[in-house]
Amino acid sequence: MPEGRRPLERPRRRWLDSIKMDLRDIAWDGMVWIDLVQDRDQWIALVNTRCCNHLGAPSPQQADAHYRAVCRALVAEALELSSFLEKVSQGTQELRAKAEAASTDLDKLQFSDWVS
Repeated sequence: MPEGRRPLERPRRRWLDSIKMDLRDIAWDGMVWIDLVQDRDQWIALVNTRCCNHLGAPSPQQADAHYRAVCRALVAEALELSSFLEKVSQGTQELRAKAEAASTDLDKLQFSDWVS
């Protein structure tokens, strides 16, 4: 018999479960969602419909413009975050190099040289 205990909470929600719940929330009763996302025209039509409903936009063109603006903003944020993380990574590498150099310098000194 295996030993140990399983956690009592319910399992974490998977990405797939979240997609299914979102589609259920919008009462999507069309094709299977995997087929939907693979059909670009159907997917864009669904997104535009949701944008129209969300914004209360009178025309699909306004919803499309909003959707494109949101996508541009997300891409800009992703690029900015990527640049920031690159700078942090580079700074971390520089700090490690400086720490190693300082450690080497201290190793060169004899403890008796700087203690007395």
